[in-house]
Amino acid sequence: MSIVEELGLSGEVLSPLVRAALERLEAVIPVLEARIRELEARLGQNSQNSSRPPSSDPPGVKRRKKKPTGRKPGGQPGHRGHHRKLLEPERVDEVVEHWPAACRHCGESLSGAVEGKRRRRH
Repeated sequence: MSIVEELGLSGEVLSPLVRAALERLEAVIPVLEARIRELEARLGQNSQNSSRPPSSDPPGVKRRKKKPTGRKPGGQPGHRGHHRKLLEPERVDEVVEHWPAACRHCGESLSGAVEGKRRRRH
């Protein structure tokens, strides 16, 4: 039952302007209540219960820790790995050697230094 009907039954006499205003307000209230419910539901969303990224979580939100699997990070024993195979020497057109001019730690010149272990790269 609307407010206008309740006031009419209780014996209140409403002017047409007041009656029209109350009817307009009664029509708007359910729309606004639905909007409030929607916004409150959106406030409760985070990356755990929606498709939002973790960066959209508010500050101070604690994230779940991963359960330890017992494995060390990185490549696991027995995994063959994926890498580019070296070309056969017959298919190589040119070999360009690159050597540093100075030590990256102390800056001393490396000209005349004894060669270390060679790596095969291309």
